[in-house]
Amino acid sequence: LWSIREIDRMPRSHRIRFVDTEGNGKPVVVVLPITGVEAVGPDFRTPVPIFYYHPGEWTRMTLTEAEEGQMHGAFVTRWDGSQREAFLNASSLGITLNRYINGKWMRETLTKGDPGPWPRSGASDIVVVAVGEDRRLSAIEPFNGKQIVGYARTEGTGQSQVIDDRLENTHTMAVADLDGDGHDEIIAGVRGGSKQVFLYTRDTS
Repeated sequence: LWSIREIDRMPRSHRIRFVDTEGNGKPVVVVLPITGVEAVGPDFRTPVPIFYYHPGEWTRMTLTEAEEGQMHGAFVTRWDGSQREAFLNASSLGITLNRYINGKWMRETLTKGDPGPWPRSGASDIVVVAVGEDRRLSAIEPFNGKQIVGYARTEGTGQSQVIDDRLENTHTMAVADLDGDGHDEIIAGVRGGSKQVFLYTRDTS
């Protein structure tokens, strides 16, 4: 039987990810609240901290307090081709890359996402899409918005492309090579309107 142990309490916690920041098989646990504790809708415009823990010690440590608004998506990836893992997060501020380098967390804004007025701005989910040996980004924009957006490269902002803009309240994304051709498909779940799951495949024509 599994046993249960309370590690911490953090209001509005929403995403948990294991991230092997040093590539040594000893991941840290990253916790992302969806908003700040004092945030009030519809703007939710307060800082949103990100926390992390070393398993076994379980002492809460602050990764950053630089986020703001709503934060929803988190995707773990080997960004620089090494064994170290980084993670991307999507929020009202856009898409941010988080890496642990030389004992410090380093953050880089890759794109500010949708430029619309707050709070209908930024992005709410993010995935890294494998296209053969290439890696690209895809996001939901703006926050819980109607667009699936692709970015031509993962280094820097790249050139964005709207893959679909007919959705309503798009909530989450995933990627998988469902047909085994070496190229990921994008899967998007929509909780507004039709409440459907959509699949996007690479156009090889």
